[in-house]
Amino acid sequence: MTRVALIFWVVPLALYTSWFVLSANDVNFGSIYLSRQMHDLVMQTYANLLGLDPDIIPALLIRAVIWDAAVVLCIVAFRRRKRIRAWWNERRRLRLAAQVDLPASEPTAASLALPQQGDPVERAL
Repeated sequence: MTRVALIFWVVPLALYTSWFVLSANDVNFGSIYLSRQMHDLVMQTYANLLGLDPDIIPALLIRAVIWDAAVVLCIVAFRRRKRIRAWWNERRRLRLAAQVDLPASEPTAASLALPQQGDPVERAL
């Protein structure tokens, strides 16, 4: 369910953002919908509907997208809080283990030495 909701949130946002960037820079590929004239007309229409200056509409849209993204990410984080907590605890455990000097797991010269004649292993044979 979360995946579907994210798709329904990301796809229109990506389409609008791509339209906005392409039309603002007049990269129209021969299409009227991506032209700068259409961009100005849409921004003027938004401005007339909201009673604002058309120049501040893009900044308002960017702030709305950032706020919306924060809300969506909080919802996703809330739904996955157990996995996030487990990941965080594991990360913290590994960081603390790296700070503590743990005994080396590599063999030392003393542990590789052959048993001497009086060692218990030799007596058992």
